[in-house]
Formats: sequence, C-alpha cells, structure tokens
Amino acid sequence: EHYPAHFYAAILSNQPMGFYPPNTICLEARRRNIPILPPDINISTARFTVEELKGNGGKDEAEPRLGIRVSLAQVAKMDQKSLEKILSERSKAPYRSLLDFCQRTRLDRDITANLILCGAFDALHSNRRQLLWDLEKIYELISTGHQLSLFSQEAADLLRETSPKQVPDFSPKEKFLQEYAVLGFNVSSHLMAFLRPYLNKRRTASSRQLEQTAPGKRVCAAGIVIRPHRPPTKSGRTVVFLTLEDEFGMIDVTVFEDVYQKYGHIIFTEPALLVWGKLEQRGNAKSITARRVEALPLSFMWKDDRAALDSF
Repeated sequence: EHYPAHFYAAILSNQPMGFYPPNTICLEARRRNIPILPPDINISTARFTVEELKGNGGKDEAEPRLGIRVSLAQVAKMDQKSLEKILSERSKAPYRSLLDFCQRTRLDRDITANLILCGAFDALHSNRRQLLWDLEKIYELISTGHQLSLFSQEAADLLRETSPKQVPDFSPKEKFLQEYAVLGFNVSSHLMAFLRPYLNKRRTASSRQLEQTAPGKRVCAAGIVIRPHRPPTKSGRTVVFLTLEDEFGMIDVTVFEDVYQKYGHIIFTEPALLVWGKLEQRGNAKSITARRVEALPLSFMWKDDRAALDSF
C-alpha cells in the first residue's frame, strides 16, 4: 500500500527475480494507476525510476500521480560502456536530435537503432521509421570518413536534403513487436488487446468480464501463460495451476489429471492459451476449472495471418 510505484520500480530494476516476468509487473502497476513510461534518451537512467507526471492526476494536489520510467539498461545490446557514455554526455547538455546524439556518443549502430525502436527518441522526433532512415545516412557519413562535423548545420542540411518526404511511421502492431523485441516487455499496449476483437467473436471473456460473471457458469478465457506449476499431491494425481494474463488482469486456472492427460503437452510449451471450463469461487477470488485447453495462435502478430485467427 505504501509507495507502490517505488516498489514496482525496484523490482523491475532487479530482474530476474521471483515468479513474475517484467510484463506482469508492468500490468500490475498499470492496474494500480501507475503508468509505465517508455525509455527517454534525455530522462531515463541506468535503473527504472519513479517520475511525477505532468498534469498531476492525483485525487488532490497533495497526491501527485507517479509513473515508472523504463531504464536505458533494459534496451537490448546496451552495454555498461555505452550506457555510461550516454549519461556522461547528457550531463553536459541534453540531446537535441538523433544527429546530435550520434555525433556525441558514436555508439554502435545496433544500440542506437534499438533506442529508436523502443521509443527513446520519440520526444525529439515521433516518426521511428524516419529516424531509422536518418540513422543509416548518419552512419553512412561516418563510415565513408566524411570530414564535416556531424554536429554542424551543414550535416543537418545534408540529412534533410537526402531524406525522403513523408515517410510513413510504423503501425501500432509493428511498434508493439519492436518494443517487445528490444525491451522484453511492452510499454504501449498488451498482446491480448490486439487479439481482443477476434476473441470477442469467439465469446471469450476477459478477466474484467469474469469478475462480473456468476460462479458456476461455463466460460472461455484466454491469455499469456504465467508460471504453470505442478505441485506434489497426497493422492499422487496430477494437478496443474497456472495463471492467464490479459490486458485487464489475471485469471487463475486449475487443471486436473483427466484434462491434463489430454492437454498437458501444450500447457507447458505454449506461450498463450484458450481455456474452457467452469468458473469457481475460491475465497475472495474466482478461478476456472479447465475442461478443454487449446493453444492461442499468435502467428498473426508476426505476419498478417488472418486465416489462422479466423480458424481457431
């Protein structure tokens, strides 16, 4: 209850630890009205940090709304030397553009590209595809031994003159996949949010809808599989407990031996599942006792495979 933003920021800064992956911790923070803020080349540090949001948003002026800023160390391929260079140069003056950043840091191109793909330059230039194109031109100048100072107006003019006009930015789905690839979790959205229109057609309930559903009902739910485990039992019969995570929260699922014998091979191998079963009330929480389990097709996220989704 006390300092939840600081608590989640500390956990994220010290991954890996415990059962829950960063995506789940971020989801839980959002449920507590604590937004996860993307990396920012002029704000982010070597750790996840708590940041007061502009416009407050708290219940009163004494309660400013807080967010968690993603660490630069979370970016794929980021090494300690590169991180220290970014922070050292920034302490002298904020970065004014991608060109300014490249001139001052001379980082490996892949690291800079990953910073672009996860949104670290969005505050300076929101079109990530355009920035990637500019990055290639900048490193082309560097690789050919161009003598002009990249910090000069001449370099900026050259970049502007050779830049294609009106480069379309990446789609939300492309940004989602790129963020996940670079950070290991998503800042802007949740995988299940992209699937929700198709899941609704299958009458698949979200965790939010299940909260309003009466126990005893037959339901279908879907989500990312979190920490499936098979504890020992006195009877020796198999029982599997797992959690499904969607864009609204988490759904507990119990799988008994008869169902496990049919579907156990996918429970521990598939990243996302569809589960049919009976909604049970267990104390103050609800869970599903599974009767049927299927893999949730995710191929459309990497290619426009509508046929896969329409068929499931």
